Amino acid sequence: MDKNEIDIEMGKKFNSAAAFVVGASQYGDMKICQSDQLKLYGFYKQSTCFGEFSSTYKPSFWNFAATRKYWAWEAQSKLTKYQAMSGYVELVKSILPKWKYDPKASNSSTNPMTKTVSKYISDDAKEEDKLDMFFGLARDNKIEELISVLESTPSLINTTDDEKRTALHWAVDRDNLEATQRLLELGSDVNLRDIDGCTVLHYAVNVENIKMVALLCDQTNINLNVKDVDDLTPIEYSENTEILTLIREAQPK
Repeated sequence: MDKNEIDIEMGKKFNSAAAFVVGASQYGDMKICQSDQLKLYGFYKQSTCFGEFSSTYKPSFWNFAATRKYWAWEAQSKLTKYQAMSGYVELVKSILPKWKYDPKASNSSTNPMTKTVSKYISDDAKEEDKLDMFFGLARDNKIEELISVLESTPSLINTTDDEKRTALHWAVDRDNLEATQRLLELGSDVNLRDIDGCTVLHYAVNVENIKMVALLCDQTNINLNVKDVDDLTPIEYSENTEILTLIREAQPK
């Protein structure tokens, strides 16, 4: 089987999987979680609109549904068309095991049900999505968007999620040094505790991120002795000598 035949075969699998997804979402009893919906969307757009992402208009941050779709496509935008179709097929196999590819089935379309699939992610955004999207910017290290949102809505800086985590918690948790730096510059409270009583320094020490620990210890207002729900301070989270030295040297003289 030559490359052209392989590409044609993958195209048939892709079309079959896409048709099954539409049927499952609209008429079946199978539920697909939102994160998987977005992954499917990203693979689908890269497959059917290959080469067009760079010229795609970036939606405003508060257009939640459109922004989610943009990010989902962006995540797959470096893939070849074949890789994107393959990724879509493999994901469908994983989340919808009832789908089986039938090579004998007639499926001549090369771009089936584009409008239906592109609308698969609901355009109806709930109000709480505003916070979810904001925390997502810190989590995913999207610096420009993060700064833009905080300039327009500075009250978000120390807002917490259901686990009492701030955007700073999310940035430190994901080892996003630049996002952490910018959040601190914009006034994020380094001493706020999550639902387990942990500050961001607890987070950084726990994973032994030395650069992050150094950045946090350099904050003049940091409280190095905050205890979590187990009565542990950050320094008690690690035996790493470099981290212990950083924290000890940052203690008030």
